[in-house]
Amino acid sequence: MSIGRLSDGTRSVLANLPQPVEIRYYALLDPSTTPETLQAFAGRVDRLLGLYEETAAGRLKVSRHDTLSEANADAASFDGLRPFDLDKPTVSFLGLVVVSGENKELMPRLSQHWEEALESDLSRMVERVGHARKTDQTGLPTPARTDPTTTKELKRLIPNLGSISLDEGMQILNDATQKDLAKAVQETEERLRAARERLGGARPDNPSAAEQEAAMKEIQKIQFEQSERIKQIAQRLQDQLATLEYLKRSDPPSESR
Repeated sequence: MSIGRLSDGTRSVLANLPQPVEIRYYALLDPSTTPETLQAFAGRVDRLLGLYEETAAGRLKVSRHDTLSEANADAASFDGLRPFDLDKPTVSFLGLVVVSGENKELMPRLSQHWEEALESDLSRMVERVGHARKTDQTGLPTPARTDPTTTKELKRLIPNLGSISLDEGMQILNDATQKDLAKAVQETEERLRAARERLGGARPDNPSAAEQEAAMKEIQKIQFEQSERIKQIAQRLQDQLATLEYLKRSDPPSESR
């Protein structure tokens, strides 16, 4: 995630918003129990949102909730964010909500693992929310992507889809995604270690400039592929969550089933 400048795609989205958008950012982290790495990540997200607000020139507003209080925690829960550190004295929240009129999407819990994909994911959310979305006969917003593949994968991951709550379904999807992310990170680390070993094994004391350049290119390629894979995993989760919410709101579970 680059903090210095937004991508051209994001700048285009912000320049063409047809109606005002609000981002509600919740960073409710107890400094006595929250790792410094997570606090630093929250700070980078805050600076990224500042760039969004500055670039949008009045078309987008960021509302920050970063003071630990019962009111802010209640507001985060009401907005649909997922608490964590439930075993600690103070429950934490780190997520955001994008709102425009009746349109609303959220990232219920931000993860450092998805940092490289955050800007692109957020910009897609801002674009979807900032434009009027179609509604079906139920009056419910239609997810941006409702294809058979996403629905099939959703039902594979949640066989009892009709009998669980929306929150339970979201937890299942998030848990599955965390496993995929951990696997992707592990596989990348193994590839990077192998690339470094190949470099050291060629000429341990004095590798040639050509060998160094080839190794660096391979390492950069591996890191780029990891970034793209993380983006794909993050986008897949967003598609699944949107489809899940639509299905559950269209056909909520009932005790009679």
